[in-house]
Amino acid sequence: MIVAECRGPVSEYLSRLSYALSQGERFSTIAVLDPVTSFMAHLGNPERQWDYVGSDVEEEKLAGRLRRDWATLLQTLSRSRVSFDIIDPATLAEARIDGTELVVGKVRYNVLVLPPVTNLERETFETTRNFLNEGGNVVSVSLLPIEDIEEGSSIVEGFSRISDMEAGRMIKDYLGHELGVHLVNRGNLHLVRTGGSVVQNGGARALADLLVQLQPSQIIVQTEPRAATAILSHHRQDGDQDIFFLVNTSNMAFDATVGLRREGSGPPGIELWDVETGEREKLEVALEGEHGTVPLHFEAYQSHLIVTGGGKGEPEPDIPIVEFPIKGNWRIELEDDNALRIDRFRMQVDLRQRGQNQGWHTPAYADSRWVTVGPKPFGEQIRENTPTSLPLNFSGSDSGPNVNLPLVVWYRTSFQADVIPNKLALVKDRGAIQGNYQIFLNGTKLPNNSFRPTFRYDQNNLTCALGRRVTKGKNVIAVRVELESLSDGLTDAFYLFGKFGVRRWKSDGFRVGAVPERGTVASLDDNRLPYYAGTVSYSHELAIRKPDGKRFRIVLDKMFKDTEDIVEVLINGQSLGTRLWSPYVWEGQSSWIKTGRNRVTIRCTNTLSRLLTGKRFNHRSHRIVDVKIK
Repeated sequence: MIVAECRGPVSEYLSRLSYALSQGERFSTIAVLDPVTSFMAHLGNPERQWDYVGSDVEEEKLAGRLRRDWATLLQTLSRSRVSFDIIDPATLAEARIDGTELVVGKVRYNVLVLPPVTNLERETFETTRNFLNEGGNVVSVSLLPIEDIEEGSSIVEGFSRISDMEAGRMIKDYLGHELGVHLVNRGNLHLVRTGGSVVQNGGARALADLLVQLQPSQIIVQTEPRAATAILSHHRQDGDQDIFFLVNTSNMAFDATVGLRREGSGPPGIELWDVETGEREKLEVALEGEHGTVPLHFEAYQSHLIVTGGGKGEPEPDIPIVEFPIKGNWRIELEDDNALRIDRFRMQVDLRQRGQNQGWHTPAYADSRWVTVGPKPFGEQIRENTPTSLPLNFSGSDSGPNVNLPLVVWYRTSFQADVIPNKLALVKDRGAIQGNYQIFLNGTKLPNNSFRPTFRYDQNNLTCALGRRVTKGKNVIAVRVELESLSDGLTDAFYLFGKFGVRRWKSDGFRVGAVPERGTVASLDDNRLPYYAGTVSYSHELAIRKPDGKRFRIVLDKMFKDTEDIVEVLINGQSLGTRLWSPYVWEGQSSWIKTGRNRVTIRCTNTLSRLLTGKRFNHRSHRIVDVKIK
């Protein structure tokens, strides 16, 4: 595999992190009830993210509001670093009560949160009422039960007596449009009332503030305003140790002050555990009220593991930072073949099986009136095209056209060749074409035995060496398929592999040409490598000032802030190590740097994502987008 050399660091990282986050018990004193019975009672489909599947407009409005409020509550509590667990009604019904604590397994909760609900099962209600009577804190948000789903004494009336809130008034307020949120206390029952939904009124923020008062957090994180909700945390207790895993979920870099609640008058001992190297560093702790605070820097998507009560480490000495320019054109060397992903085809049905006689497989044939499809079973391809696009009898029903099988279908695609690359190969998976088929290149049939098993990205790859069959200019690949069922057809993409660059040709075509010898570091699209999967080496001769001291550090976070690649840096052939994610920081020995010019190599390794999907992850928009072909 293309990332085989990185398996060791990945395995070590995951092993250390898995070990640390499996020690002791998760620390959580707040239980949040899952409103699953309310979703089901109002026709939410669990296989469609609880989307409403009924036909009543008013009920659909209520179901949508319940679903959106639930999502908002969970997101807000997580972003506020409120440590909580979600428990389902059956688990709550079986929980035992020990004083003012609700005990589920080995976890003890001091607070139970009821999100907006329309009902509760009887045993769940009984546990909630008993917990409340024993002095446990119960927080209700916006809506208590308004309907009974079991026979016997009314749960709705039971909650009305406890809360002194009438069910009809609550549902009227919840479905209304008045703005406002206020807190009503009935002893240890706390009601977060909203005029309208939680989303409309900021009820989730009010809940988070209330929970901090009822159950002070063991950790506080202070950042600049733009990063206020960027960090998520996970807290575990293992004997006398508290383990905190902090994750920056944003693509921003920022400084943070982390405060941990202390026991006694002295500062807590706090260590930073480096999950990648296994090293531990004792941090300098400042006292601020009830917390001991430490400064931490977070790069984009970086995580930190900090532990209180651990052993002692030594402060890290200052290491000078070596700077050198990354911008400009660097020499490019591909360590793997480039690829062109072919996933758009012209398609036509050959009802009379005259396609080959009419030259449908030749470059000269004009296919502009054929429909354009992606690689899918034929049944899905014809559903996406208008009835007049294909010579089939469409009935106008949702079931699609009436197709008499067997049936012959043709697919065509083309590419422009500015040069003829050495060792150019056509690659497909074994199951890329379902049904009996023939593949033609520029009018010549490719023998089936010319496709040989070759591991490109998995064990199902079949490779055909094209050699002299490709000509300069336009080249056409045609596929004739005999369908026995609607699930047959051209169902997966084709690929060209070789030493070439990929560029746009006309509006929707491709052209293959020479690979650029120089280009921008880590920019596959700009370097004509939009579908590349593997390692690219970028090298340059740079003047670097020899650092003082025995070691130096290189920081390239700004350069790689939008990358998803694995990055290795070498200076004069000496590897400074591999970074799988941010922070993109390396350390090396000063003796590796020569006076004057030094050869710097940056090796970037990506995944199979671009190749197999034709898409990439955009860090800024947090979306999957198409690769760019320029």
